[in-house]
Amino acid sequence: MMCVNLRHPEFAALGALIFLITGLALLIWPQKVRRIGERIEAWQFNTFPALRQVLFAQIWLAKRTRQLRIFPWLLRLQGLVASLVGLFLAFLLVVGIINPCP
Repeated sequence: MMCVNLRHPEFAALGALIFLITGLALLIWPQKVRRIGERIEAWQFNTFPALRQVLFAQIWLAKRTRQLRIFPWLLRLQGLVASLVGLFLAFLLVVGIINPCP
């Protein structure tokens, strides 16, 4: 029988909720998430110009995935993974509440 010892179940619930909301947002609205990310990147690169040299590989990869039009599918994949992590945390929370370790 599986048991889970939760010291702070409210943090587990909050973590599960955040992962589930983030995952569902990435699954449902990948284009809006992409636009928000592009705005944040533009602000970062204008504020910190040296960041372009540090993140050149990430910039190149993002440009290539946009050219190949697979960027929304990568975002959906990230959303699926985040949702699965949220479901796992929710499962551990339920098991910890129903069957705590002695």
